[in-house]
Amino acid sequence: MADQTTEKGLYIHVPFCKSQCIYCGFDRIFKYQLADNYIDALDIEASLIGDERRVSTVYIGGGTPSSLSAKQLDRLLSVVDKHFDISNLVEYTIECNPDDVGEEFTAVAKAHGINRISMGVQSLNDEVLRLMHRRHSATRVHQAINQLISAGIDNISVDLIYGLPKSWNYNFIDEVDKFISLGISHLSAYALSYEEGTPLARMHKSGRVEKLSDDEAAEQYQTLTERMSQGSFDHYEISNFARGNKFSRHNTLYWQRKPYFGLGPAACAFDGKHRYSNTPDVAQYIDLLNNRKSPAQAELLTDDDIFNEIVMLGMRTRRGIDKEQMKRLPKKYSDHFREKSKQFFDEGYFTENEQFVKLREEYWFVSDYITRKIFV
Repeated sequence: MADQTTEKGLYIHVPFCKSQCIYCGFDRIFKYQLADNYIDALDIEASLIGDERRVSTVYIGGGTPSSLSAKQLDRLLSVVDKHFDISNLVEYTIECNPDDVGEEFTAVAKAHGINRISMGVQSLNDEVLRLMHRRHSATRVHQAINQLISAGIDNISVDLIYGLPKSWNYNFIDEVDKFISLGISHLSAYALSYEEGTPLARMHKSGRVEKLSDDEAAEQYQTLTERMSQGSFDHYEISNFARGNKFSRHNTLYWQRKPYFGLGPAACAFDGKHRYSNTPDVAQYIDLLNNRKSPAQAELLTDDDIFNEIVMLGMRTRRGIDKEQMKRLPKKYSDHFREKSKQFFDEGYFTENEQFVKLREEYWFVSDYITRKIFV
């Protein structure tokens, strides 16, 4: 593993998809010429970064990076080769859809050293996939995973969505067991959200779908954690499960507040004191960089911001809240934490050792509520 003191991540955002799922509010439909212009702009943005370019993890996300053609994907990954030192890379991830995993995609990924795939599966029920407006079938998921493993890329993460509408009648336990049987090393599970402006939100507003209650969603989450444990997966973060120590090293940098670069529209970067956020507008992003102007806005984090991040991120993980990070802030923040968390300690929500304060796993589903009570 890379030296803890030098760990730094690189995230590249690909803002394109071939179709829109009903729970997504972004207009990111793929346009070939726009994608070419975006990669040109990405190359310029990478060239403007400072001298220290060594990274330990790379994550190509989106959107759907696999919506790019093989030629475009090769060009994008060549930007990484050209501008960054990846000689000590421990993890190189790309997101993809099952439908896009073919010989060309796999060949390009292998050629550039990608060793981890994050696949947007969401469900293994064909009727649910149709209702979500997903492009693939359950059979295609199995084919894609087998193809990747045959090519030597066996560190595979998949996404699952729980808390689906009541009318989407399916057996959730059966769904989870099917995911476990895929032979994957990692699973990310997310509760379905009804974001304003999405087709799903409009369907709910019109009465065409009915939300699960919070208690019903919590029950599914509990079922998920129990079945994943039985399947030898370690629940190491609220939404993430890993088997065979294949946790996401890149996302762990975020949760531990390690620095990272961020390239592409809507990407964020972090240097420990500042957060940099790129414009989400693809055309504006391209125009700014064609004129050699930064697409990012910088925000200097206050001590309040840093405290809140330490608490929020720490409570998401099995590792817990890092006391050493807390000690780097003025003493009033440690005092505030002790005062605001006393009730939760008394009621058995927290455990602690010399290094970390940990929220018990059975309370992770309500961690947002507890976090808000502790925030400054």
